[in-house]
Amino acid sequence: MNVLLFAPGVLAVVLRISDIKETAKGVVAGVMFQIAVALPFLWHHPWSYVTKAFEFSRVFMYTWTVNWKFIPEEWFLSKQFSIFLLIVHLRLLWALVQYRWFVGTSLHSAVRTFFFIDDKDDGAQGSVFVNKDAIASTVFISNFVGILSARSLHYQFYSWYFHTIPFLLLRTSISFPLKLLLFCGIEIVW
Repeated sequence: MNVLLFAPGVLAVVLRISDIKETAKGVVAGVMFQIAVALPFLWHHPWSYVTKAFEFSRVFMYTWTVNWKFIPEEWFLSKQFSIFLLIVHLRLLWALVQYRWFVGTSLHSAVRTFFFIDDKDDGAQGSVFVNKDAIASTVFISNFVGILSARSLHYQFYSWYFHTIPFLLLRTSISFPLKLLLFCGIEIVW
């Protein structure tokens, strides 16, 4: 499921390089493909497939978590903590949409108008991206935001983002020794 953490970034990139109509066609085609792949399972056991594929009530085992080991097990297992992490994830993605991914585009104005946000200049600095570096940054940041707010990360999840950490660190404005310290710290933790 970790690959889904890339989806908001991929959607942002596609929206930046295509129009909404073409993007919608692509999303519909993707959904249709997923339904086609799921048809054999939906045909024989539809209820089991749907309830287990999207089992949001699942409780993760504290034993296997890596990223939240520093909090008590009772907090980790609570429904409130799960909801808190979901809100954090959505808020971080929304901040990226508002202040980074779509600043300076007609889509930015459309999103702000749709959500009734005053369109005054708020000093947000964003980058118009069409180059490979910016596309990779967008997708990797989307994944990293998901990793930050994931309830449970098992060791195999590290393979989904370890290669992006140097890339993202090199694009920050922090000093090189601090970048190296952060990278080593993440490696030691895992």
